Order: sequence, then C-alpha cells, then structure tokens
Amino acid sequence: MKQRFYQVIILGLVICSAFTFGACGSFGDNTEYAVLSSGNQKADGYIYDLYENRTASITGYIGQEVVINIPESLDG
Repeated sequence: MKQRFYQVIILGLVICSAFTFGACGSFGDNTEYAVLSSGNQKADGYIYDLYENRTASITGYIGQEVVINIPESLDG
C-alpha cells in the first residue's frame, strides 16, 4: 500500500514535469527581424546593430575599460 502511494506520487511528478519542461520554448518570439543598420559606433565605444522592430543589439565595444556597464538605451 505504501509503495503504491509513492508510485502514484512519482507518476504525478513526472507528468507535471513533462508539461512544465515541454512548454519552456513555446512562449518565445522566434521571429527573425531584418538588420536595418550594422556596425554603428556610438561616441562611448559601443558598436551595435539596429533591427526593423526598433531594437538594437550591442555587438562590440572599443575602449580601454576593463569593466563596462551596458546602457539601457543607445542614442536616445
């Protein structure tokens, strides 16, 4: 009886984890946006790309700083 109880609990956990881990990638935005402008350089040394969905991706840094702080916005 006790063993059966543990089996039911383990089975329930396995089923719940299958739903939880199976849905991990299904909520992301897999849309690929076109690059509008590439290799832009800002005055403080950040190199970035601009995308059609009005986002930017920092792709590099030119400078002497060992530790840098990533800004919340670029040029605005």
